[in-house]
Amino acid sequence: MSNISELQDTKVQEPTMASSQPVEITTDTTAAAVNPPGTKGEDISESEFNRKNIDALGTLIRVTDKDEPTGLELLCYTRCNADDPDLIRRCRGVVFNGEKIVMNAFPYTVEMSQTDTASISSSIGKNFSKCDFYDSYEGALIRVFYFGDRWFTSTHRKLNAFRSKWASRDSFGTYFKRAIESEFDVNPKFSSGIEEGEDPLLERFQNTLDKNKQYMFLIRHSDENRIVSASPERPTLYHVGTFVEGNLIMTEDVNIPYPKKHSFSNVNELQEYVSGVDIRTIQGVICFAPGNTQYKINHPEYIELFKARGNEPSIKFRYLQVRLNRKMTNMLYYLYPDWSERFEEIENTLFDIAKSIYSSYVQRFIKKRFVTVPTEEFVVIRECHSWHEEDRASNRISLEKVIECFNNQRPTNLNRMIRRFRNEKDEQKKSKVDTQQRARSNTISSMPSPSLNATVGSPPMQSPLLLSKNPQRNPAIVNLGQPATIEV
Repeated sequence: MSNISELQDTKVQEPTMASSQPVEITTDTTAAAVNPPGTKGEDISESEFNRKNIDALGTLIRVTDKDEPTGLELLCYTRCNADDPDLIRRCRGVVFNGEKIVMNAFPYTVEMSQTDTASISSSIGKNFSKCDFYDSYEGALIRVFYFGDRWFTSTHRKLNAFRSKWASRDSFGTYFKRAIESEFDVNPKFSSGIEEGEDPLLERFQNTLDKNKQYMFLIRHSDENRIVSASPERPTLYHVGTFVEGNLIMTEDVNIPYPKKHSFSNVNELQEYVSGVDIRTIQGVICFAPGNTQYKINHPEYIELFKARGNEPSIKFRYLQVRLNRKMTNMLYYLYPDWSERFEEIENTLFDIAKSIYSSYVQRFIKKRFVTVPTEEFVVIRECHSWHEEDRASNRISLEKVIECFNNQRPTNLNRMIRRFRNEKDEQKKSKVDTQQRARSNTISSMPSPSLNATVGSPPMQSPLLLSKNPQRNPAIVNLGQPATIEV
C-alpha cells in the first residue's frame, strides 16, 4: 500500500510484462553460437543437427522438461520466427537421451497469407510437385513414442501431455484421451483393431503401435481453448504423420484418419482453394515439403482474427491488452459473443475503480486528509498530480483526467486492480450478510432489508472509459460536476 502524503518521495517499481516486440537475447559468444549451422537460410544436414550444436546456441534453446528415470530431455526454442536459422527452427519439441535423438518432430511452421503470392512461390514453388497438401485445422500436436519400456505422449514443451494445458482446465493429454475414446465410438475400423481388455483404452491403442516408430497426431481445440475456428461437435483428432527411422512418412495407417488431402497443379489453384475456405472450420492448407518442412497457407481473415486473439491463454486478460483498440475489441466481440457481458462487466469495474481513485485524490489534495491506496492506484494518482503541477492554474484534476491516466496503465496493473476491487467487494458483501443475519436474529421482523430490495433489478452501470474509442457501445458520459480545485 502507498501513502499519498508521500507522493513526492515514493518510487514505485512497476511490474514487468511480456512485450510484443522481439527480445534481444544474450547468448554464448562462441563461433557456433554466433553463427550456428543454417544461419544464412540454408538447411542443415542431419549430422549437424546434434546436441553439441544445439547446446552452443545458449539460451536460444532450453530444456523444457525432463524424465529422471529414463534420462530423457525435451528441448524447445525460447522463441522463433521464419527468419531464424534452420537449427533453431528444428528445435521444437525434440527429445534427447544424452547425445542421442529419440524423437524429432515437426520443426517451426512458417505461416503465410493466401494473398502473399511472392512468399508462397519462393517457399514451395520449386518443389511444388513434391509437396503434399492437407486441410489445416486449429489444434495441438501430440507426439507418441516408445522409450525405456513405456509409451510417452508429449507436446512440444512437455514430455507428459497430461501436464500441459493452454487456456483450459483440461490438459492436452486429457483431450487426446477423449478424442481416442470418441474415435473408438464412431470409427468401426479403429475400434475393431483394438483388443478388448481391462486396461485403459489409451494404453490398448498404444499397444497397437510400432515401438520403433514415432507418431504425430493433431487434436482439435475445444470451446475452452479454441482461437478462431469453432470447436468440433465431438472430441476429434487426426493422424498427421509417422517418423520411421527419422524420415516422415504420410502413408502409415493406424486407423485414425488424416486430414483431407488435396492435389493442386500450381500455386494459383492452391490460393483459389484457400480463398474459399470457411474459417469457422479450417485455417487454410498445410503443405508438407521435402525434408520435413511444413508451411501453412492461411485465409487472410483467419490471420486477422488470430492476431486479435493473440497467444494469451486468458480471454479476459487479452481484452485488457487490446481494449483501447476498437478494431481489436470488435474482433474479440465477434470471436466470442458469449463473452460480451463479461467484457462490459470489466469496463464497469474499471470505471468504478477510476471513480474510487478520483475520490482518493480529492480526499488527499482537496480535503487534506490522510489517504492510503494500493500501489497500482497510487501510480495513477502520481501521474495525475504530476500533470497538475505542470500548470496549477490550468491543469485541474477531474474524473475525466483520472480516466485518461487510468487508461494508460499496463494490462497487468489493471488486472491487479480488478482482482483486488472484486475481492474487497466480495468481502464487503459477506460482511454485510453476516451483519444482517445477526440483526434478524435479534428482531421479530422478517421483512427483507429495504436497501437490498432497492438494488434488485437495477441495471449495471455503463462505463464511459471507452467513450472516445467506441461511442456506439457506451452511453453519453455522465455529468462529472466541476473539476477539482487544489489549494496551493
